Amino acid sequence: MRRHGFLIDMDGVIYRGKQLIPGADQFISSLLDRGVPFAFLTNNSQRTRRDVAMKLARMGIPVDESHIFAFYDERLPDHVWSAQQFERWRREAERNDPRLLFLTREHLMRHAAEEVTAERFPATLELNGVVYPLSYRFEPGHALDGVTLTVPLHLLNQLDDRRCEWLVPGLLRDKVTHLIRGLPKNLRRHFVPVPQVVTAAMERLQAGSAPLTVELSRTLQETTGIEVPQEAWTAADLPPFLLMNFKVVDEAQHELAMGRDLTELRASLGVKARRHFSERAANQFERKGLAGFDIEELPDQIEFTRGGQTLIGYPALVEEASSVSLVLLDTEHDAEVATHKGLRKLFELAAPEQVKFVGRNLPGLQDMALRYALLLELEGGKPDKGAVSDRLRDELVRAICDRAFFLEPDQIKTRAAFNERVGKAKARLSNVVQEVCAVMAAILVEYQQVRPRLNQQGVPIWQRAMTDIRNQLKGLLPSGFIVATPFSRLKEMPRYLKAVQMRLDKFSLNPAKDAEWQQQIQSWTQAWQQRTAADKQRGVFEPGLEEFRWMLEELRVSLWAQQLKTPYPVSLKRIARAWEQLR
Repeated sequence: MRRHGFLIDMDGVIYRGKQLIPGADQFISSLLDRGVPFAFLTNNSQRTRRDVAMKLARMGIPVDESHIFAFYDERLPDHVWSAQQFERWRREAERNDPRLLFLTREHLMRHAAEEVTAERFPATLELNGVVYPLSYRFEPGHALDGVTLTVPLHLLNQLDDRRCEWLVPGLLRDKVTHLIRGLPKNLRRHFVPVPQVVTAAMERLQAGSAPLTVELSRTLQETTGIEVPQEAWTAADLPPFLLMNFKVVDEAQHELAMGRDLTELRASLGVKARRHFSERAANQFERKGLAGFDIEELPDQIEFTRGGQTLIGYPALVEEASSVSLVLLDTEHDAEVATHKGLRKLFELAAPEQVKFVGRNLPGLQDMALRYALLLELEGGKPDKGAVSDRLRDELVRAICDRAFFLEPDQIKTRAAFNERVGKAKARLSNVVQEVCAVMAAILVEYQQVRPRLNQQGVPIWQRAMTDIRNQLKGLLPSGFIVATPFSRLKEMPRYLKAVQMRLDKFSLNPAKDAEWQQQIQSWTQAWQQRTAADKQRGVFEPGLEEFRWMLEELRVSLWAQQLKTPYPVSLKRIARAWEQLR
């Protein structure tokens, strides 16, 4: 009896790259329906049968190598181990059942139900004490393919996006496999065969708050000794089903938005989410119009119940025009930033006469105001002279109050601690006035000296240097910098501005070296800006990023003005190591 079947090449016949060739799935389906035997062929020795089967399943062709093997294994007797013995056994067996060795669609697809377990594909995911429902769809190309997490609007900013990178156990192996196969060739060659490397990694990986790629790099170094830098991972090339899908809903469970980019969702709905969160907490905790520290203790966090769900809020003292409000915010960092300003405002309210006296007796205000007007040109326009003086006075007073009240690093959480700090701040207020005004005067003098040189004309390489310096100054001296910049950093501003002068003095000696250093610093600055913006959208705060930003200023001093010295060693190599630690 003559047998007919198909040996099917894969790349170019079933798919091309990552795309299914039109009609291929219908062809395989027809073979299954008619009981025609077939086998797939591949020349990729790095892929196991399981990998091939998983790729086909993702494309809508549900075949599974382990079940194919089991199908024949359970039918062949133990004594059949050669082709001659198989043919003898087959002729005899098929007299009783001609279709004994025919694979059916039901058998090939049986693995789907067996692999979808509660452990691999849980119905919920708990994040920070909140349980979020999960739903699944296994349909390649569909917008919902993969796993979808449903999040109420008011909890959008509290989602831990790093934990969401880990998906669920049933999809994690696929994601790790794709990540490793997406590595540059010089790294990827160390991780073969990929399935075995993935299996070893999966035994060590534990989902947590750290990014998946960070843990994967650590695990691969432990298991193989090969270091994979974070920039080598190409998560952007992952197929959609390996990214968590987020469905944002309102109180009536109506969909407001959906997508796999949590940063974009927060950009469009984050403010609304924060407002909804505060509205839910308002009746249970919040107070407005506080003129003093009228609570015994400010807790780190508050649990409250709404709609049968336990939520976590972060208490904050928020500065208003003439008072302070006690509110619950949805992220810890936002609460810390707001409370710092709120406490400063409460100090001003607790010492009104002293604060007024400071504002009326700022040493050197008139001279500083003239130079401050020049600085405001960085913002564009020419403000009124009186407005400049009033603005400078207001910023200096707030900076002085901030310095006087927060000189000690201890957190203020109780009424007793606040009252004690107020007493200390009042006692040192006059000294702080002299200190802050002296630093500000030095900053303005240095800026006045460098300002005329910024508009000098020259060759293109000189103009590029001028553009870089102007951008540096805008970053150092933005609107409101007197209050926003920590005093420990404000004291370093005159040195940074002196370094700018020295760079201009040395430019003609080696313009090419200046351009080289500038390009390297710009590259690091851009990386810092992108990471900072991304973290802000994610609602997370990394203290090391702020330190890195000031390391870049110290690097400029080290490169162009070594004689001014830096408080710690800094170089391009140290910058690279510091950035790697942040990743």
